[in-house]
Amino acid sequence: MDQYKGPTNKFLEISRLKKELEEANDKILEMSKQIQELKDANQANEHLVESISLQVSKQLTKSTESTVKQIESYMAVKDYLSDGSIGLNFHGWPISSEIGLFLLSLIHENQYDCIIEFGSGTSTLMFAQALLNKSAGVALALENSAGSVINDGAEVSAIAEYSPSEHDVPKRIVSFEHHKKYLEETTKLLRRQNVEGIVDLVHAPLVSTTIDGEEHLYYDCAKKIEAIASAFKAGTARFLVLVDGPPQQTGENARSPALHFLLQHLSTHKIDILIDDYKRPAEKRMAERWQTMLDSRALSHSGEEVVSEKGGFLLRVNQ
Repeated sequence: MDQYKGPTNKFLEISRLKKELEEANDKILEMSKQIQELKDANQANEHLVESISLQVSKQLTKSTESTVKQIESYMAVKDYLSDGSIGLNFHGWPISSEIGLFLLSLIHENQYDCIIEFGSGTSTLMFAQALLNKSAGVALALENSAGSVINDGAEVSAIAEYSPSEHDVPKRIVSFEHHKKYLEETTKLLRRQNVEGIVDLVHAPLVSTTIDGEEHLYYDCAKKIEAIASAFKAGTARFLVLVDGPPQQTGENARSPALHFLLQHLSTHKIDILIDDYKRPAEKRMAERWQTMLDSRALSHSGEEVVSEKGGFLLRVNQ
């Protein structure tokens, strides 16, 4: 019997080790299952935290927008009761109030021969009122210096330069709008404030155009910009350009063609271009491409970011 004791013990030992291995495997499987459950729970928690964070962000944004609208409405009512004017709406789709203020500072500090905007709306009325306010300031200064009587031809010419005229070619502000609904709304806005005389509100449907091998849907604006260039061919003019359209959903790099059309006809002039919605990646990429394009044409340029709700970027060309 003793001669079989060795193999039997070995067999028992192997069985014992096999059982321990199976138990260890079971524990590993159980631990793996627990780890996966913890991972799933953690992932669920992350999604939950992300979802809650998004909801809180949306609620805060909604609350902020509501507060801003209430302030704007209060100021609009106050202005209307004071002088009969209707205040501007700077929230939602229109440019932000910070961008509006920045544009007003540019108009105040510079003598622009023409303002061009891609996408009409609140900004169109703001530009018109800003130019009229500036003309009123010039007229008042001239009246004060002349004892309320203006006889000098140069002074009269200075006032006339700011005054709206149906015969101005081009008008002081040229605004491109592809959407008929918004075109009509902007038209009503301008007429209500009696400033349509200095605005050339152009219905420019989106048309297919190829630029550097890329297809774009962009404003049908080439002929109008060519006409503007023709009006200023005698010298170097200064332009302010607002790029706030077309909407992003019209296509990738939707606003990129703007510089192409500007340089096609106005490359010898001084241009200040304000890119709205600069917080969006598409607009940031566009600004980089534009600066590369200007470098390739050996045109001097500088840029600065404008801090605002939606972000802005000012690109100065030939200055």
